[in-house]
Amino acid sequence: MTFVNYFKEERIMGIHKTQVRVRFGETDMAGPVYLKEYIHYFVVAWEELFRDIGFPFEIAIGKNNFAFPPVEVKAKISAPAYCGDLLEIETKIKELTRMTFVFDFKVFKLNEGKKLLGKGYIKAVTIDNERKIIYIPDILYKALSDFKDSP
Repeated sequence: MTFVNYFKEERIMGIHKTQVRVRFGETDMAGPVYLKEYIHYFVVAWEELFRDIGFPFEIAIGKNNFAFPPVEVKAKISAPAYCGDLLEIETKIKELTRMTFVFDFKVFKLNEGKKLLGKGYIKAVTIDNERKIIYIPDILYKALSDFKDSP
């Protein structure tokens, strides 16, 4: 998997771009990618966005004792992807509050120009190690705000 560092020229109006290649195990017998895999691609893109703003999941979750469980997920796929296809997931922060965030995703197939395959979103909350909803830590909230409002 590769990703584009949004701090460089690929940062356009608060959009983060992550590329993934479809693997055989992500497809069904008929050939297209399973719907659940698109949700997985969304999570991969979310993790890469966090990594690029200075919050790799292994540090944010593992060492700081907080996590971000999804509480609402939606994916709407209008065209299929197949094994070997190179996909680009564009991630944008749709909503940011002190306790929740919503990421919007668009999935494009790059090996046919830049064909839009689908859209979706994930809404998540922040919890502590006792599984209680807490405020997003200030440093992360600022990083997400800066990313959301970036030109």
